[in-house]
Amino acid sequence: MTSMVDNEIDEDATVGVAADLLGLTVRTLHHWDEIGLASPSRRTPGGYRLYTWDDLERLSRVVAYREAGLTLDAIRDVLDDATAEIGETLREQRAQLAERIHDLQQLDERLERMTDAHERGILMSDDEQRDVFSVTLPTR
Repeated sequence: MTSMVDNEIDEDATVGVAADLLGLTVRTLHHWDEIGLASPSRRTPGGYRLYTWDDLERLSRVVAYREAGLTLDAIRDVLDDATAEIGETLREQRAQLAERIHDLQQLDERLERMTDAHERGILMSDDEQRDVFSVTLPTR
């Protein structure tokens, strides 16, 4: 991911500017502030959020980890706990992703068999469709 925060800003960024820089919504930044994931370091006298360069750097890391599929809680742990093992967290995320990819490949194969049957005009019975999709109904 190429960070939108590559060029230093001359002054603190408003929530709107920060959201635009990072490709987020203002609502997302408000939420992350409310849950303590990424809060602005400063506020205007009127209470408006102002993000410093360091705040934008943290937000950029949050975005990168979120795009990697980490939960907000896992991201908080990684960013806030100096002893957190990010390598292990990312390995676990990759293992979960590999499992999802495998499941999706199996689904794709089942859909291909079903599509082929329909295109050849072969109507599959309910039992055959359940077999293709490995659906087991409970016994009565």
